[in-house]
Amino acid sequence: MSELAAYFHEFNIVTVALRLAMAMFVGAFIGIERGRKGYPAGLRTYMLVSIGAALTMLTSQYDYHMIHGQWAELSAAYGISVDVSRYSAKVTSGIGFLAAGTILVNRGQKVKGLTSAASLWASACMGIVIGAGYYSCILVGFLMILCSNLFLSPVSDWVAEKSRDMNVYVEYTSFGNLKEILGALHQTNVVIYDVDIAKGRKKKGENPSAVLALRLPKHVAHGSVLDLLMKLSCVQEINEI
Repeated sequence: MSELAAYFHEFNIVTVALRLAMAMFVGAFIGIERGRKGYPAGLRTYMLVSIGAALTMLTSQYDYHMIHGQWAELSAAYGISVDVSRYSAKVTSGIGFLAAGTILVNRGQKVKGLTSAASLWASACMGIVIGAGYYSCILVGFLMILCSNLFLSPVSDWVAEKSRDMNVYVEYTSFGNLKEILGALHQTNVVIYDVDIAKGRKKKGENPSAVLALRLPKHVAHGSVLDLLMKLSCVQEINEI
């Protein structure tokens, strides 16, 4: 058993193929979960990121193996050395531009895609671990990332629902309606500590809108505040953000 474990930690064509296959599998699995929920980055994106990260780590190991093996004399003569950590450091910093592309802000100023961006970055890190051949870490990391995406979403929603702070995007008919909206909230003892107003453009069919930062009284649910505002005839659209 120990001989088999030692073999899989060697650097040869079999272990290289195994690591790339594992990177492709775990990246695709996480990508399928994200893609099913309609996020911009899906199966192919996660698969390619994970494989690319694994290839980067394998390249660094190849350079180290060759410099201390077949090229040892030449490397010693010219003072060539390799830091295997530099490749992986570039991956974790460089993946940021791709992850940023999955973050969207809609017209209601609601930010979407942060979890997908974090998953994409974690997928790249997982590819680095696979490329390094750290097999015991791969399984634990993969399961933790997958469980975070699959099973912790309801927990996150529950925590947000129980919070006394909420942000609400409200779109209304005319600019003067804002006073009516704020008055309705004050009657329910809701504290308004920030208002971000957009006047809108009637020529383009855009109504005025506002993002309200609210502090709710105890035992007042987020849904009841949204229902209160929806009953106002001047309100055209409302979303919690």
